[in-house]
Amino acid sequence: MSREKEIAILMADNSTREEAEKHLDRGTVIYDSPEEYVETQQQDAPELLQEDMEAAGCGTVEGYVKYLDGLKSGDMVTVDHEGHKYFVVYAL
Repeated sequence: MSREKEIAILMADNSTREEAEKHLDRGTVIYDSPEEYVETQQQDAPELLQEDMEAAGCGTVEGYVKYLDGLKSGDMVTVDHEGHKYFVVYAL
């Protein structure tokens, strides 16, 4: 995904262009979907994924994806941009 597209997605989450650039410079990651985020976590950090699922009260991966799909504020959010749902993990 191009940096310009990433900036546009972050701007759809109410960041200014300057804020979006700073978020990306700090390491914010944009996934194509909540499902892609979970698949990445399953491969890279399965123990952390399990902890996160338990903390969210989700017993299944499908339940966790649905939970993530509903996040609209905080350091992990689903952002609607041009008819597509992206999943953003902000680096704080």
